Parts: sequence; C-alpha cells; structure tokens
Amino acid sequence: MNVAVLSAGTWGISLAALLHGQGHAVRVWEFAQAVVDELVRTRRHPKLAEFEVPAALPISTDLRATLTEPEPAEVVVCAVPAAHVRATCKRVLAEGYAGQPFVILSVMSGTISQPSSCGVAVTCFVKFLSTK
Repeated sequence: MNVAVLSAGTWGISLAALLHGQGHAVRVWEFAQAVVDELVRTRRHPKLAEFEVPAALPISTDLRATLTEPEPAEVVVCAVPAAHVRATCKRVLAEGYAGQPFVILSVMSGTISQPSSCGVAVTCFVKFLSTK
C-alpha cells in the first residue's frame, strides 16, 4: 500500500518505519527542512536515541511529492501536533489530496474536537489518551 505520513516527529517517524518494515511504500513529509536534513544525514531521531530510521524511507518537505509521487498515496496519516492539524489539512487540500482515506493520530488530550472541520474527509480519528 502507498502511504503518506505527515510529520517526522516521534509518532510519525515511528509509524512510518513500522509500515515500511511491513513492506508498504511509505513517504514521510515534514514541515521543517532542518529536521529533514538531520534525519536524512544521521538516520536517527533526536528524541528516539536507539531508533534507526530506515535508509530507504524517503523524508521530504515537499508535500505534493509525498502525496502523489511516484504514485498517489492510498492513505494519508496525519501525525502532526494537534495545534497544526487544521493548517496541515488546508495544505494537503491544496497540494494534491484526492479524497483517499485520511487518518488523524492525536496523542494529546483535549485536542481536535471536530475532526471534520479540517476540510478533508477524515476516515479515522485515533486519539491516544494519557493515563497520567
């Protein structure tokens, strides 16, 4: 399956690597060029010291390419911080989103109360609640 993962943060990069390891064609989009440069150069995430980013996992700041190249993503996983979900969804709409399944991962409590207000057809909203 062709999967676009939005965010190279700890959740995004971990999920991307897991899916990649299962044989899926995964591409990662990250907003910050400095983060992309560091991940590509070291293949390590600064917050996940023991975690190695697979060498064949593409990471880019080019959202259009992440969504559409070399083939359109069959599913889009949005793992950006909650404060940036709506802005990211607006960019996704402008950069080649074609109505494919869109999954939002949220790891913060009290975040997005109305995922449908993001502008994309949210297929799944996964919210991980803290037990603290």
